[in-house]
Amino acid sequence: MTEQILQDQRLHLANLLEAVQRCVFFLEGIDRKIAWPLAEAFLVSNKKDRDLFESLAAYEKWGVIDSVETWQICRTTRNLAAHDYDTDYGDIAKHFNMLHELKPRLYQVAVNFLRHCEHRCRSSRFQLNS
Repeated sequence: MTEQILQDQRLHLANLLEAVQRCVFFLEGIDRKIAWPLAEAFLVSNKKDRDLFESLAAYEKWGVIDSVETWQICRTTRNLAAHDYDTDYGDIAKHFNMLHELKPRLYQVAVNFLRHCEHRCRSSRFQLNS
């Protein structure tokens, strides 16, 4: 019985990881379509694109991220790290210094997300066994 519960949790976490991968794919696609950082005028003219912001608000409510603004800072910094650099070593140094400063926030978001997943797994298991 314990093995089955463990297997169910592994499957659930695998599904969550797949969902995260799909979100990353989606967000990378958005990066090619939307100019960052976002401007108020763009959001007003694209009100139909609320899903991302509603998702972020939910993660903020659940304590996964401390604020949407922090998430946007981390995400923007992460995107800069994922691209090739010019040879301006001053800009490269600034960027990596920013990443270093954000490291505690990024790790905390990761911990919060894992805790959220664990909570969801326990809740799902409880509902399945009830």
